[in-house]
Amino acid sequence: MKSNLELKVALNDLAIEHLENTVAELRDEVRSKLKGDGTTDEGGFAGNSGDYSAQASNNFLSEQASIRRAEAEQYQLIINRLKGYKFTEELDSVEMLSLVETNHGWFFITQAVKPLMYQGVRYSFLAVDAPIYSEIHGKKKGDKIQFNGIDFEIKSVC
Repeated sequence: MKSNLELKVALNDLAIEHLENTVAELRDEVRSKLKGDGTTDEGGFAGNSGDYSAQASNNFLSEQASIRRAEAEQYQLIINRLKGYKFTEELDSVEMLSLVETNHGWFFITQAVKPLMYQGVRYSFLAVDAPIYSEIHGKKKGDKIQFNGIDFEIKSVC
């Protein structure tokens, strides 16, 4: 069984790996769109009701590539932040870098990342600007809060 600090490191590494895979997929999509590899199966431009011009097709693909490139850049910023975290001490109240167990699951206060599974347990990654964070910030084991009509009890903080 991992110590709490080792668990935090493992979860952080899992989030980094997930986001790095997402960035790679987005960059592949950007390259594909810039090459004009879109097909009608991917929401392409040919159809019975009329064809778009080649210029319109290229403009659309360029616009979509720009959107995906911006997403990849945002994810890369999150990766860089995650890579900079150091887990050197256990915490006894909810704050940045806390791992919080509640009666409704686990929350890891780092960066907003989609929930990830680790060793059969679901962990929700929250940023400090998440609405629930303002309710749980500073709370300790045994404290209770209500958020969106749901009662939460803090079972552990590390």
